[in-house]
Amino acid sequence: MVAAKKQTLKNVTDYIADVMCKRADVGYNYGVILIPEGLIDFIPEVQQLIAELNEILAHEVVDEAGVWKKKLSPQCLELFDFLPPAIQEQLMLERDPHGNVAKIETEKMLIQMVETELEARKQMSAYKGQFKGQSHFFGYEGRCGLPSNFDATYCYALGYAAGALLQSGKTGLISSIYWIWLSFPPSLHDLISEAFTYFEFGVFVWVGFYLSLKISVEVLELFPDDETLSNVIDFL
Repeated sequence: MVAAKKQTLKNVTDYIADVMCKRADVGYNYGVILIPEGLIDFIPEVQQLIAELNEILAHEVVDEAGVWKKKLSPQCLELFDFLPPAIQEQLMLERDPHGNVAKIETEKMLIQMVETELEARKQMSAYKGQFKGQSHFFGYEGRCGLPSNFDATYCYALGYAAGALLQSGKTGLISSIYWIWLSFPPSLHDLISEAFTYFEFGVFVWVGFYLSLKISVEVLELFPDDETLSNVIDFL
């Protein structure tokens, strides 16, 4: 939707700020905003800025005075100056072989930009709420499967051990979990052991006994009035 509507980073920031202002008007000074991973890559103006930065970084020396910024187009320069300093630094980091920025903390960038926008609106009495953003990045966690009982128990034990260490004033340590004799793990069968060999022999005996009974029943079915038939069926 962002790419289809050709929305700018300012549009996204204003949209989030608008929602927060409307919620603040009815007393909802809280909420959760889900940001799709890679959102910034779908904003056309950001794509253009990254492309121009790639060209500059490949041929120019980035100086602290900012002379290199003159190589940016007016639109990209305005966007670059609009970004928080931390995001500006991330945009200047090394690229991968495809020229992509390795990591842009989109969630932190939007928090800073929304905070700036809400502060400006507060100065104009357009926002009366309190904003304190907390970012969480769920990468692999967002697309992983549900934890098994083993995962839950194992992580609970690790957290309990870490808490016990902190309560005891032990820092700079790593908690680990190892198995002790509180339960018995399932054992593997030794296929050449004496017990298994005896069991294997017994299977043939039991199968032979069952087949003999089955044949007997089939024969006795020819004599439904025979008292032996009912005795065999009761036995089975």
